[in-house]
Amino acid sequence: MTGVLKREFVTAPFLVGTLFLLSALTFYYFAVLKVDYSKTALLDLGPHPDAAEYFAQAKAMHCGRWPSIQIGYDKLPSRYPFGYPALMLPWLKVLPEADSILAPFRTNQTLGLLLLLAVFGFYVYLRMPLAGGFGALLLATLPGFFTYCRSSLSEISASMFVVLAFMFAYLGLTEERRWKIYLSAILLGFSINVRIQSLFLAPLLLAMPLFPVKQKGLRWFLHCAAVPIVFL
Repeated sequence: MTGVLKREFVTAPFLVGTLFLLSALTFYYFAVLKVDYSKTALLDLGPHPDAAEYFAQAKAMHCGRWPSIQIGYDKLPSRYPFGYPALMLPWLKVLPEADSILAPFRTNQTLGLLLLLAVFGFYVYLRMPLAGGFGALLLATLPGFFTYCRSSLSEISASMFVVLAFMFAYLGLTEERRWKIYLSAILLGFSINVRIQSLFLAPLLLAMPLFPVKQKGLRWFLHCAAVPIVFL
């Protein structure tokens, strides 16, 4: 009887957390995935010129050219990083040419869904499924989140890399696994290729100097020096 009660206690938070996650996914489906862009003004790629330049870079890379924008016969470098346009490439390959304008929107829809699942999976990994489901539901219903998920801008793609970077930095410190801190540095570096403003989050790299070690010798110093290199 005690074993049965213990198993019920263990599975109940997971079941409730999963219910929260399903609620979040249901809301996300109707608020983001079910949007008919042909009946909106979003296909104009506003606000200009941000979204238009992102899409132009993606089209250039899809054709095997360096990410750039074209005005008449002149090809000019874009003012924005190429990370977000690079994330559009799989959708540009999948979508028919007539629907290629949907690539920025499908990219953000996909990344938003992955971010919801990542939040839930992170807390499940920490054995906090109830918090994970509740966190996913709060995120899905956040107006800024689902608004950018159905837009053609780069906020969601940068946010996904930043959130993952913080997750792995936390796991690296708590579990004392340096490779997770290195992965955090790589993800933070990717986020800067999406939005340069992510550079202000570079203090996250201090996770390596804060890594718990008994003696801080040459090996500790080499790891501290390697993290910014990996980041770059």
